[in-house]
Amino acid sequence: MSLDLPVPEDGKQVAPPVPDTMTPAQVAQVIARGPVFFAWFDAVKVHALELMQKGVDVPGYKAVAKQTRFAWNQGLTAAQVAKATGMKADEVQETRMLSPSKVRAKAKGKFKARVNGLTWRPFAVTIAKVGDKRIAIPSTKISFQPIHREEENGDD
Repeated sequence: MSLDLPVPEDGKQVAPPVPDTMTPAQVAQVIARGPVFFAWFDAVKVHALELMQKGVDVPGYKAVAKQTRFAWNQGLTAAQVAKATGMKADEVQETRMLSPSKVRAKAKGKFKARVNGLTWRPFAVTIAKVGDKRIAIPSTKISFQPIHREEENGDD
């Protein structure tokens, strides 16, 4: 089974191979090529936008406005915003709790005895190249639910 995916111009979709039907060697090839694919895909989207800005029709797609959000100008401080709005600085600024690892480093040996409600999350499993310095996990120790790319950057 070839992993070369042609890009037909007849409008028909060409589906990649179903992962369950792929050999371990093919899986390795896809994982190794992933970063190159995503970079290429992003470049294709940029090229499509450039074409559309020149008035060229890209069948099935159109240029639309991105969802925009307000952002503070660089160098603007909470004190300046508070003064301009008649608020207090702590009303326009939030703080967030440090990660357990950072608190543990600061608390030294007193960490476990003093923190109630701390949960230790078991390690997660990921894929790395054979040359990676981390130790391989035996297949009998791997127990996980596959996640989708959108979920990958969830809570760390």
